Amino acid sequence: MSNDRNGNPQGINLKILLVGAGAVALACLLSIYALMDSATKLSSDWFPFAAAILFVFVLFAVNPLLSLCNKRWALNRNEMLLVFVLLFCGASMSTSGFAFNFVAQLATPHFYASDGNQWQTKLIQDLPLWLYPSTYEPVEWFWRGRPAGQAAPYSAWLAPFAHWLILAVAMYGAMIAIVSILRKQWVENERLNFPLMEVPCALTEGLDQGRMIPPVLRNRLFWIGFLVPAVFYSTHILNGISPAFPRAMFIGKDILNVRPSENWELFRIHLLPVLVGFGFLVNRDILLSIWIFGVLAYFEKSLMKVFGYSAGPAFFHEDFKSPALAFQSLGAVLVYVVAGMYMARNHLKAVFRKALTGGGPLDDSQEVMRARSSVLLLFLCISTAWIFCMKMGMAPGVAAMLLFLSFVLSLAATRFIIEAGFLLYGLPVPAVGVMIALYGTAGFEAACFGGIVAFVALGTGASTGGMPALANMMKLGDGRPIRRSAIMQAAVIGILVGALVSLWITLQYGYETGAINCVAGGFRDGGKGFFTKMVYAKENMPFPSDLRLVWGAVGAGIMTVLTICRYTFSWWPIHPIGFAVCTGLGIQFSVFAFFIAWASKTILLKVGGVPLYTKAKPFFYGLLLGHIGIIFIGWIVDMIKGPPGVNLYW
Repeated sequence: MSNDRNGNPQGINLKILLVGAGAVALACLLSIYALMDSATKLSSDWFPFAAAILFVFVLFAVNPLLSLCNKRWALNRNEMLLVFVLLFCGASMSTSGFAFNFVAQLATPHFYASDGNQWQTKLIQDLPLWLYPSTYEPVEWFWRGRPAGQAAPYSAWLAPFAHWLILAVAMYGAMIAIVSILRKQWVENERLNFPLMEVPCALTEGLDQGRMIPPVLRNRLFWIGFLVPAVFYSTHILNGISPAFPRAMFIGKDILNVRPSENWELFRIHLLPVLVGFGFLVNRDILLSIWIFGVLAYFEKSLMKVFGYSAGPAFFHEDFKSPALAFQSLGAVLVYVVAGMYMARNHLKAVFRKALTGGGPLDDSQEVMRARSSVLLLFLCISTAWIFCMKMGMAPGVAAMLLFLSFVLSLAATRFIIEAGFLLYGLPVPAVGVMIALYGTAGFEAACFGGIVAFVALGTGASTGGMPALANMMKLGDGRPIRRSAIMQAAVIGILVGALVSLWITLQYGYETGAINCVAGGFRDGGKGFFTKMVYAKENMPFPSDLRLVWGAVGAGIMTVLTICRYTFSWWPIHPIGFAVCTGLGIQFSVFAFFIAWASKTILLKVGGVPLYTKAKPFFYGLLLGHIGIIFIGWIVDMIKGPPGVNLYW
């Protein structure tokens, strides 16, 4: 382990800022253009795969070049890990984590409103219009492309962005405070797994001893694992170039589709090496839980279809097209968060005692922030967000409930990602869906409902993308001479750079190319679909959805029993986390990959114990990085070849 050149724990310096900010800008550029113009994407939900690609590029290309120019310019291991923090947090802002949803939401209502859908009278007039571009022309040009000879009207976005900045600072400030408060509990007390952080730590090993090639890359098993996705996905690339070339059908998307009976749901089986690689780093009981409950959720959904049962029409991100299962998972998610807070009760008492009195056993001298600063920041940020939501038109109680749900769901996503390493397609029901189920749209005044609709533009990405990235980065300061405050500084700088660059690139793409011409259906049509659903809800869901809430209670009850069993019986083999996320469409697709990871890990531990498991890790690192590398090559082929593209799947 290395300190900085003065022997102190590593902090932020100019090298880190220049290399990290440049890598963030390039990662955002790649992610957005891959999303807009390529069938092969460089991002998956909130996870920025472009960040992994750029980190490898910085580690094995940029850093050796800096070392050749001047030894003092080269980044040591701790500096490289801080670059990773900048890069990971910044790149997460490029697509679903922020810019993707945010710009599409602001650009949608005025452009797609028509006499046919009557959005103007049914919804737009109730929106807080000071948060949207004030005239039609900047929005139309964004979607259709600016006319030749006309300057892009970027200035039309300045006022809305300035207003949204207040809420963004409040939301992300609150997340920083929450992560600061809970870091010690998650990292030191519970010793959660943080599987996402294993790979960058392995890749930077030996850097301080002057070895540019880490031990893991000198391991034969790594390259065997690397070649598995590289070779088999190469057949997909060649097939995309020339359809006559056969492609390997036993790896990737939809390797097998099963429907036991005509009335049953289609069970789609994906085998993604990146998920097998990540899964191998996850605790066995979590993997077992995910694939078992994933299979059970499929049977549950199919039986509902066979018997014709429904808890109402599917609405807004209710995963697997089943409101009953979505709210069953939601109830489980809420219990999952409550159980986590219960386990942290002694730590939280110590934090608030330290904040209020300055006394107690808690040592906060090495934390991201002092306990008093964290609690004060949390109070100020939540208060600011609450006042802003009321300014948007929400009633005080509604604003408080919406923020409460947003942060609870963000905590759930964060804890799941730091334990399991991934969260495919988000949580089963977003905060706005829960609000409509709780109150019914008739329970809101017109301006209040408009404020809730507008909140989704920022609230969805902020609540599920920001906190997981921030929390994961805190693991890097555990046992390494890196100041935790420097990790948070790098994360904040990365978020700022990533947000600014992503907004500019997204707007620039729209004005130069016409966003309506992009291949990303989620960006092109996602905002339109959302506003259509909001109008539908306003007209057809006026009352609280009792059936959805009943299924939420059922899920909460089952999750409570599973949690009690988990912490009461030492022999209990199944972690409750799988039940909370099993209905998600991404989990359903990926059950087989999780099963392969679980079976591999179980067999290795049974046969050779921890030493054999540790020895096998490089193979699974190779699976993961080989998948990322071949996807990048597939994207390059897509950009050269043009549509329809190779369409390699994450």
